[in-house]
Amino acid sequence: MLRLALIQMRVGADKLANVKRASDLISSAVSEHSARLICLPECFNSPYGTSFFESYAEPVPDGPTCKAVSEIAREHRIWLVAGSIPERGDDGKLYNCSVTFDPKGTLVGLYRKLHLFDIEIPGQFSFKESSSLSSGKEPFYFELPLDDTDRQPKVIRVGIGICYDIRFPELSLLYANSHGCHVLLFPGAFNPKTATVSETISGKGGSLIHSQKRRLERWAEHFEEQFIWPPATQSVEIMHTGEWNVNLDRPSEEEVWYKISVLKREKAPGPDGLYPALFKEGGKFLVSHLTKLIGTIRDGEIVSAEWGMSTIIPIFKRRPVHWELLGKARALDTQCYVGMCSPACDLESDYVSHAESLITSPWGVVVAKAGKDEQIISANIDLNELKRVREAIPIGRQRRLDVYTMPKPANGSHPNETQGSC
Repeated sequence: MLRLALIQMRVGADKLANVKRASDLISSAVSEHSARLICLPECFNSPYGTSFFESYAEPVPDGPTCKAVSEIAREHRIWLVAGSIPERGDDGKLYNCSVTFDPKGTLVGLYRKLHLFDIEIPGQFSFKESSSLSSGKEPFYFELPLDDTDRQPKVIRVGIGICYDIRFPELSLLYANSHGCHVLLFPGAFNPKTATVSETISGKGGSLIHSQKRRLERWAEHFEEQFIWPPATQSVEIMHTGEWNVNLDRPSEEEVWYKISVLKREKAPGPDGLYPALFKEGGKFLVSHLTKLIGTIRDGEIVSAEWGMSTIIPIFKRRPVHWELLGKARALDTQCYVGMCSPACDLESDYVSHAESLITSPWGVVVAKAGKDEQIISANIDLNELKRVREAIPIGRQRRLDVYTMPKPANGSHPNETQGSC
């Protein structure tokens, strides 16, 4: 049994302060969580962004950050995957680099991000990591010896990826199938704008989510009608401005609660009103949020950009595509434990991280998950559980490598097909 801890830390502009904060949180992970394997987030010593990589880059392992985390690992006698840092290589190129240290503070190895984050979502988000970083050339995993009292196997193998790498199952499958890894760790900084809107309604996160703008308009019209107020927004989708009658009184939370409760009845617009159980778990959040939103519009007339992103109650809320889903998918693909460690969410930073670091079991179950703020999460890496999963559904030994590697005939026909067959 091994205790894994992920440190979701707030990252600022001061490199020394970031490293000091990482050290303090590592101390807490050891003392409060009994962690032996600890992972830091992507770019834990610097803000994340192409405009920062050059100025924050340092050599590995001779730079100040690596020297500091080496000492931290030695002091606490832990295995430390030091998230990632901007590295200035001997070739003069910049890399997004993860370094791992053993309990003696010795560098075990480094991993340079293989798949660079180059995407463009029209009208929403654009980012090109390759404008300043170069990609790595090889994967990296390490073996962590277990105590003599632990059962077989005597080592745990840990494969490393960084953020966008998790979207490429080939890397995870390589670690699991070719190198026998039991744990996959992905320091990552997903952005909420790498997002879509879902066709579902979620109450647990306090969000009402829709993918069709016309439905958004109907919801907005519904609230305007319920409160007997003039149009609440000039733009439902962005909602940066509001037009209100100055003679209206600011609503009480009780009044807001009553008006929102109508959503769970037949008067809710469309077929997807809140049903009672969902309203019970998400209702209080919605009331608090809407009360604050209405008050902001009522008092200031202009709704700030942050309210624009947080939506109407929120009716329309951007969420990162596949963050948790990818963790579950890679866990199921590989039958490994998967850890995804993010920086904490900071709405004032140039690049906003989604946060919500998580650990997923080989069965695809999230066994630990953080919120948006700074937090340490941990879970046991249970090799007996991993063995049970792999024996119950033995995909590892059922792979058809003879088929996967079969060359395709030049004429496109199946090798067993004969002329004139049907």
